[in-house]
Amino acid sequence: MKSAAWTSLLSAALSAVFVTSAQGQARQLPDGGYTLFAGTARAANFIVENSKNRSGDRVRVTNYRVYVEAIPSPNGPIDQETTELEIDCARRTQKVLGYSAFGPTGAWVASFPAEAEREIEANDTWDFVARIVCDGVRLPPDATVQGAAAARRLGLARLG
Repeated sequence: MKSAAWTSLLSAALSAVFVTSAQGQARQLPDGGYTLFAGTARAANFIVENSKNRSGDRVRVTNYRVYVEAIPSPNGPIDQETTELEIDCARRTQKVLGYSAFGPTGAWVASFPAEAEREIEANDTWDFVARIVCDGVRLPPDATVQGAAAARRLGLARLG
């Protein structure tokens, strides 16, 4: 799909499920280490290191994503987001617990609701997260930076 068509489609979807500041509560980008682990031509993904919390076969973790092109929304452009995930390592499923979207300066723009649990597809973003948090895949130390601003710079530099 061409970039403009993808952005238009995503913008329409955002408008349909938008949670405004009156409906949700403002969020902040997490502190701590961000480890770059995957990317496409449109976005780079990081694991927020201090978000990992394991209980038995389940791991809660935050994924941080930065987009090359901002996505228009009713509350302003979105070029960063965090996704709260719960990965079931034994069953190889993932559940999105919620999303928070942020603009280029890191200001909160919107939050989105949880999604139903579903199987992790091979070689998708959540599969790579599971390999790291469940299977112990280690990434090089230079893939980790401190804070969202540094992660945003690194992600955009690797993508552009």
